Amino acid sequence: MKKTFLGVVLCAAALWGMQAVWASVRSVDTTSENLIPKSDFTEISSLGDYKQEPLAFNEWLMYHDASKDKDNNDVKIELVNDAARGQVLSFYGRPTSYYTSFAAQRIEGKMKKGIYRLTFWAKSDDGAKIKIFFNTTDAGNVDQNRYMVAKETPADETTNAYYGFYDQSLTPEWKQYSVEFNFAQVAKSLYSIPWTDTEESTADDLVNVVLKLQGGTALKTYLVDDLTLELIKDLSDPDEPEPTGENLIKMPGFDDADFSLSFTDAPNVYNKWVTDKDEVKDAAISFAVVDDAERGKVASYAGKPYTW
Repeated sequence: MKKTFLGVVLCAAALWGMQAVWASVRSVDTTSENLIPKSDFTEISSLGDYKQEPLAFNEWLMYHDASKDKDNNDVKIELVNDAARGQVLSFYGRPTSYYTSFAAQRIEGKMKKGIYRLTFWAKSDDGAKIKIFFNTTDAGNVDQNRYMVAKETPADETTNAYYGFYDQSLTPEWKQYSVEFNFAQVAKSLYSIPWTDTEESTADDLVNVVLKLQGGTALKTYLVDDLTLELIKDLSDPDEPEPTGENLIKMPGFDDADFSLSFTDAPNVYNKWVTDKDEVKDAAISFAVVDDAERGKVASYAGKPYTW
């Protein structure tokens, strides 16, 4: 990508409102597509670190808080070899809480509102229970306490239930399980809540959703393999435009910019580079369009502003 921004506070009025925040986020074409890469664990040799920077997407990761998950809440998450299915994920124990230990995958991109079917194979020789949920993230990819609903709307909306996750007791034989998650609705807690504590998902909720797996039974182990997530019912607004992938900055370079336009001009200037400067506090600041031997016309910015 051409490097055309040499400063901090140059503004492109080309941004079409706040929608531009997600301009670089692909819209996931979910029809009959498995949204979980490396779903059968055969393509990986280890689990990545969920907390490691930069954050990893579309990879199998884990987090283990050994200070909290010990003794009766001891947890061990690893890849093991199963005689029937080859390399699979093994989860031992029941963590202290939903945030202390888990296996996870950040699903990069923007999901459609809709009903998604999660299908997986699992077994447990000692009767363990698997727990699965999808949590949302904010614009900085920080986990939020908002979870895609895993149960149907009850007849009585005051009925309490664990709407934010799915759990299932497992048998010693490999079996395929299936559960539907409603990505049009989020639960505001993983605890038992009334349906009235759920709400419609927002555009932000649908970007970079995180799939998390936990154990639901202390001191017991389950194996899981071949997870598939597919859209089975599209509930998105038919009038909502699909992202086109076009560059929303209408003047990406500076060949035709001269910085004569002001950010405070009335009427507002759109689709062109503008500048703004406090002549009292930022007297030493200067910016200009200059010729660079390698890149041609570029923006030059000198100094540090008093504030943003």
